[in-house]
Amino acid sequence: MAIVSELDERGRRRWAAVEARSLGRGGVTAVAVATGISDRTIRNGIRELDGPDALASGRLDRDQP
Repeated sequence: MAIVSELDERGRRRWAAVEARSLGRGGVTAVAVATGISDRTIRNGIRELDGPDALASGRLDRDQP
């Protein structure tokens, strides 16, 4: 989990959500136990990933005007 220390709160939440999804049924609980991130936070991350602006980071690339 070395990458987790490099992520902000949103990034950690979404990373945990992706991991939970990849595990399928019981994934939220497994990720919550393994990481200490609350299951509610992981479920919020899943909702964010399902939302219309799932890929929006709130930041612009330097190459974009």
